[in-house]
Amino acid sequence: MNQSIIRFSFSVFVLIQSLCVIYGQNQPTQLHSNDLIDQDLARLLQRNADREIIFDVRDDIIVSNRPAARGVGLDPGQNIQIVRTGEVIEQARRDTFYLPERYLLRLEDGTESIHRIKAFPVRNMKWDTNKGKYTGAIGILLEDERRPNQSRELVDPVLVDIIGVDIDKVDPPQISLTKSNSSPVQVRFETKKILNDPVKYRLHSRIKSEYDAFLRIVSVVPVLPAGPIELQGLGVEAKKVNVNIQGKKVTRQDPVDLSFDIRRGTVTSPVEMHSDTTKVIEIRSSGTGSYKLQVSSSNPLVEKVSIEVVYKFPIWFLIAAFFGAFASFILVYLNAKSHGKNTPVSKGGIAFVTGFLIAVGISVGFNSVIGAATGVTIPYINGFNEAVTAFIASIPGLFSLPQLLAVK
Repeated sequence: MNQSIIRFSFSVFVLIQSLCVIYGQNQPTQLHSNDLIDQDLARLLQRNADREIIFDVRDDIIVSNRPAARGVGLDPGQNIQIVRTGEVIEQARRDTFYLPERYLLRLEDGTESIHRIKAFPVRNMKWDTNKGKYTGAIGILLEDERRPNQSRELVDPVLVDIIGVDIDKVDPPQISLTKSNSSPVQVRFETKKILNDPVKYRLHSRIKSEYDAFLRIVSVVPVLPAGPIELQGLGVEAKKVNVNIQGKKVTRQDPVDLSFDIRRGTVTSPVEMHSDTTKVIEIRSSGTGSYKLQVSSSNPLVEKVSIEVVYKFPIWFLIAAFFGAFASFILVYLNAKSHGKNTPVSKGGIAFVTGFLIAVGISVGFNSVIGAATGVTIPYINGFNEAVTAFIASIPGLFSLPQLLAVK
């Protein structure tokens, strides 16, 4: 009788145990910190029960990772645990987003709370005239959605690295989040040249995951060669300069207009630009000195920029004209003397002055007067133009060369 009771009791025990196992397999995963878990995260852990998406962190080092079936919860002495949620960050240039991770954090008061890292634009990328660069900023904070109005200290900070993919300078490159729901930590960006619109940066979390994010560009900047632009002054030189634009994408269907203005000299009339074009403008000197070439547009997206233009005194032209005129003086003087004329010096002087004025007048006047009226200018070739000027200045003397050579 006793043995029958014992066997029956054992059979009931085994049956109950089996039923418990079966029942347990059909129940949601039991979580160590179940009261902190929202429904979305609970379902995520249940769907990924066999996947190792939970990471235990100590002293900013991942010490272990474990399957979701074990649930979330901080062990004694542990202050950070991260769950990789795998939420999709839209690549369609969404401005504000949450990293696809949840952080179970121990707070200074000994309690635990689940947080998300939120990143959002503070200032979109815009041209800074004073710095000569594009500047912008993002904000990053730890958000506790269940207690949005409470800012509480963490036992251990959460670190995030920021990498400038399309950006020259990131300041700071790493941030430390020490409070929940506190003011965002600002990260400043600077870049000289825009390669993509919008610009890309990357957030690197403690579980070695990298997430691309984007910051929009809100201005267009005309780009000219690095200044100053130097020309021979007094109308001697007319220089062609390449102009393009960078920053916010400008399409062929909706171009922007650029206008150029300089206080002295002349410059090409307005041109239309889009992001894939390079236009050529021409600057003609007038006088000497340093002046600002101003670039503006009727489009409010286009930043005003300026570049220094220097009209240098054309000393080598004057030297060339002097030597050419002096050659005229010598030739006329020798010709007059060889023919027994009484005023060889004065005749040579007239030839000198005539040659010098003709050379200077042509060199200085052609670009500034004829070029401005017709658009036809003498291209400046270093050395060659000076040689031509010397030749022009020597022409009065060359007229007397046949007579001089005919003297026996």
